[in-house]
Order: sequence, then C-alpha cells, then structure tokens
Amino acid sequence: MKKIITLICVFALAGCTLYQDHQLNIYNPERITKKEFGTYVEPGNSPVEPEVFIGYHTAIDFETFEDEQDVEVPVYAICNGPLVVNRWAQGYGGVIVQSCKINGMDVTVVYGHLDLSSVPLKDNFKFGEFLGYLGDAYSYETDNERKHLHLGIHKGSEINLLGYVQDPTELENWINPWEIVNLTIN
Repeated sequence: MKKIITLICVFALAGCTLYQDHQLNIYNPERITKKEFGTYVEPGNSPVEPEVFIGYHTAIDFETFEDEQDVEVPVYAICNGPLVVNRWAQGYGGVIVQSCKINGMDVTVVYGHLDLSSVPLKDNFKFGEFLGYLGDAYSYETDNERKHLHLGIHKGSEINLLGYVQDPTELENWINPWEIVNLTIN
C-alpha cells in the first residue's frame, strides 16, 4: 500500500512542516470536495444544500471526514504573523484573520468556521502552529454551516472577510490557497 506524505510548505518561508498521517492534516487534498477557489455558487448549482450564498468563492473549503463530526479537528497557521481578527461573523461563525507576507507580498489569511474558545490567547503565530479547532457542525460556532475550514487569502493588508464576490475579475484580489499550502508527495 502506497503511503502518502503531505508536505505543507509556504514559498519564501523558512521551514516546512511534514505531516506523516495525511488524513489528520486539515490541508489534505482529499478534503477539497465541494467548493474550490473561484467556483460560482448559487442555490441551483451548489454542492452544498441548503445554499444561502451567491457568487464566486474566494477560498477553498476543506471538508471534514465522516468520522470527524464529533471530534476536534485542528487548524494550523499557513504563515508567520499576528492575528488581526478573532471574532464571530455572519456566514462564518468563528473567524480569525492572520496578517502575513507570502512571496514578499502582504496578505491576510481568513480561517473560517472555528471554535473561537479553542484559539490560543496570543498575538503572533508561526507557520505550522496550532490556531484552533473547527467549530461543531450546524452550530453557533459555524453560523449553522457544515463542519469545514474556509481558507481564503486576500492580497494586501486590508482585512476582507468576503467569502464570495459577484464579479469574477474581483478574484484577482485573492490568491488561490491551493497554490500556497499544499504539495503532495506520493
């Protein structure tokens, strides 16, 4: 049986974290099954029901596996930098935003649908550090959404929590997280 090793590496950062068990890794490519970056979503075509959003998805949704619905699923920082948002927001429930540099560019990273009570009380996080656990499905922690991680990377230092944009040209203000966080070695 072939063992898959997932290497999470952010370009231009000093270290990488190696996760031997890819199923425990929230950034596992097998988790991207519903909403990818740039996907146009509306109630009639969404892979999620019921769908309440309309627009082009500014992030990637990393889904949980069936056996993870009642267990804590950890989320890790994809870059070095301070948290600039740590609050409840409509559409996300618990959301944190980290300010970072990726490839020399200022960005803000949106981690949505977290249990805010699990986020460590500190200001700065390093790449690979524990940020918190995903919120429980269909709860206040996820604003009544399924249990998953919404990961968005917005260009610049402006905080932007938009999970969807209405014009595809607006996606130019975002980075596809898949291009940054995951390199899979078979």
